[in-house]
Amino acid sequence: MAKLRGTAVAGGLSGSAGPVVFVRARGGGTVVRDRTFPRDPKSPAQLEWRGLVARAAALWRTLTPEQAELWHDYAEAVGDGREGAPPNASGLFIGLAAKVWQVDPQASPPLEPPAQAFLGDGLSVSASGEPGAVRFVASGQNSAGVVTELLLQSLASRLARPQKGRDRHRGFAAFAPGSLTATVQARPGAYAASVRFVRAATGQASALVRC
Repeated sequence: MAKLRGTAVAGGLSGSAGPVVFVRARGGGTVVRDRTFPRDPKSPAQLEWRGLVARAAALWRTLTPEQAELWHDYAEAVGDGREGAPPNASGLFIGLAAKVWQVDPQASPPLEPPAQAFLGDGLSVSASGEPGAVRFVASGQNSAGVVTELLLQSLASRLARPQKGRDRHRGFAAFAPGSLTATVQARPGAYAASVRFVRAATGQASALVRC
């Protein structure tokens, strides 16, 4: 059966059926398009993160007006990380609280904004492939209260460039003397490895650093 792309249909049909989606056209009628399915839409890591975000959103709703006002002021001062977007106090709070719980599910996220900026940690990390795994090696130990988030991005080939926003969380490491390596399991293939540093108590994270 041939696939339909951009086929006009009379009437006002909308919704989806099997492999196609019906979309209302701007000038009237309906356009039939191939239905696309997100890649791995419900992986364990994605479901875990969504649960943490929902938990953090519920915590936001318990703040006092005074606490919320502090977060609004904080958002005005630092922005919410999205270029060209207006500051979003709830988004900042939820992102930081969810990150705190991602590091330690039993922790208590701060109900007030961080008092200091966080730029990262004073060590470098390299990565290499092993059978069924990627090995991260740190040049030194993490600072007190800081952990290293380990991320991988699957590539089409070893010559492909990593794409922004496609790095996936694979765990945390607390590098210390005598424990400067961490290994994450990975299926055979090509990967881009990266890290970012996270202040565990506040959820603040550095920019992504390619290994």
